[in-house]
Amino acid sequence: VALQLEKGQRKFHMGTWLVTANYAFLSKARVAIGISLVAIVAGVALFISIPDNDKLGLDFLGGTSARVNVESPQTSAAVRDLLAEGDLAGAQVKAIESSAVGDGTYGTFELTVKGRDRGSQGDLASFEKDLALGLGNVMQRGPIVVNPDSTFELYFEGVHPVTDIRAGLESVGLTDVQVSVRPDRPTRFDGSAIFPSGPSAAPVLAAFDGVEDQNGQPFAWSKPVPYLTVVGAQVVGELRDKAILAMLVSLFAIVMYIRVRFFEYSYGFAAVAALVHDVLITLGIIGVGIATGLVAIEINLPLIAAFLTIIGYSLNDTIVLFDRVRENLPRMGKASLSEILDRSINQTLSRTILTSFTTLMAVSILLAFNYGTGNVLEGFGFAMVIGVVVGTYSSIFIAAPVLLYFENLRVRRGGERLKAAAASDTSKAKSAKPAPATS
Repeated sequence: VALQLEKGQRKFHMGTWLVTANYAFLSKARVAIGISLVAIVAGVALFISIPDNDKLGLDFLGGTSARVNVESPQTSAAVRDLLAEGDLAGAQVKAIESSAVGDGTYGTFELTVKGRDRGSQGDLASFEKDLALGLGNVMQRGPIVVNPDSTFELYFEGVHPVTDIRAGLESVGLTDVQVSVRPDRPTRFDGSAIFPSGPSAAPVLAAFDGVEDQNGQPFAWSKPVPYLTVVGAQVVGELRDKAILAMLVSLFAIVMYIRVRFFEYSYGFAAVAALVHDVLITLGIIGVGIATGLVAIEINLPLIAAFLTIIGYSLNDTIVLFDRVRENLPRMGKASLSEILDRSINQTLSRTILTSFTTLMAVSILLAFNYGTGNVLEGFGFAMVIGVVVGTYSSIFIAAPVLLYFENLRVRRGGERLKAAAASDTSKAKSAKPAPATS
């Protein structure tokens, strides 16, 4: 069916953008590689200079981490000052954004003490003791407190209607129930009641076991310390070794895969050079983020996953370029490899920019919605934003020049000009139409 265009409208074909691109990218390769080398050296040097406690997470440094609920809203500085006098002095204190009350105060904090000497099961009990001593009356009580005078305090994770709290208590036999919610903490309920068998937490616990409120939200008790995790020295060693192994195996597998696909090791070495470049540049920018406090990020397992994702994305972009090089080799038989590379980059430029832009939008949204929260997605999103940009750049200004270098080196040593990669497609290419401008 033919599309009828109204006055002022025109057709727009995806893939025709930059169809006439004819940039001499390889002429700028020396400058680009020089800038990259300076950035890598400076970034890695900065990253190395940052203390381990600031740049490494529990996964690679060991230690203990706990999430703590406080009785009344506090600032991070106030919690840090309370811990300064005890054995937890120097602990990292991070407010949980979802518990924000206002005026810079929060109801929940994450406390982390890093170091192999603080990462053992035997240290777990002492860590809890240090928490109780350091925070004192600031730490939340409960989750159920029933006093001898029949008054009580109930702490829930979510907000629930007061009528549902009263109905739940009456359902287990409590009478004359009076309940109110604290203005500064809507998840805490205070009240009094007559207990049939004397003041006890048992009937209160039974009243809300497996029960939902009128909004369908289940009742869940808020513990003073919702979770407490410990990572020991042995676990740290295993995680570190497996992370390094994962990176090395992935790079080796990439070389072997590209060797099989393109029949030449030079393609694989060029791709790996670009991937190493991407990881090191990203690592350096992460160092800048840590040093300046721009973003809450540290090297942990989620960030290793980000690095592997960056490797996969960058490799995909590089292979698209190399595929076009392989197609153009028999079509441009008399042209130099440098000209073939430039032609291939220009032909895939539209696809590269559109794909990178849409991917960048997705990871930018991930970063934007998690920025300032201090959770793992903030660091993951930051690394991915940098990785997508750097990965697109490296396919053009790192992978292509490195491939040219290896092939020129082989020719100077008496080898043949690159052609094996396209050998299987030569017969088909003779009758093929000219390559389209975009992939």
